[in-house]
Amino acid sequence: MQHHNDMKLVMLAWLHMLLLGGLFFVGYPLTNQWASHQQAAVLTTPLDRLIPFWGWMIFPYLSINLLYPCSFFLHPDRHSLKRFSLQLLLVQGASLLVFWLYPTTHALPRPSTTGFAGLLLTQLQQFDRPYNMLPSLHVAVLAVLWHHPLRQQLPWGGRLVWHTVALLILCSTLLTRQHQLLDVLAGLAVGGLGLALFPYRPPVRGE
Repeated sequence: MQHHNDMKLVMLAWLHMLLLGGLFFVGYPLTNQWASHQQAAVLTTPLDRLIPFWGWMIFPYLSINLLYPCSFFLHPDRHSLKRFSLQLLLVQGASLLVFWLYPTTHALPRPSTTGFAGLLLTQLQQFDRPYNMLPSLHVAVLAVLWHHPLRQQLPWGGRLVWHTVALLILCSTLLTRQHQLLDVLAGLAVGGLGLALFPYRPPVRGE
């Protein structure tokens, strides 16, 4: 019986991952393309010009592409998975709506980077052109992943690694010049909204 329930949870995790991943892979390029044909707002502040560019930070930046799909399969029960998916649905849906209603871009040049980091940055630019800035969907999703219930089950050392990786991803959005300060703050706000509206709590009977 337990094995049957575990298999059902895995299948449900696959379904949620494919649906929410599909929302991103369809919605994000469409809004990015839309913004490229609009008079997009530039939200660069003087503080943004003081932030250095570190090309190697592309590695933690892209690590969220591994954490995102894996996170669906690390829930103890259907209730936890459901709340997590609702958080991501709100975060992704709200961000895509803002991208459509308020196209944004940035004006900070990115220095050329050599080696494997440079190759990754070039590949990223081909998919993610400098639009869809505010809110930072990268940061909004990170906020939800950072709050994943798995962190409470980790030993002290595991939690330290968890928070270190999350902080590196957060900083990488600025240090790779993928985003600016206002984008990051807005992303944290959207992520916090998702967590506030769909908090993890003891399941109600029947959920």
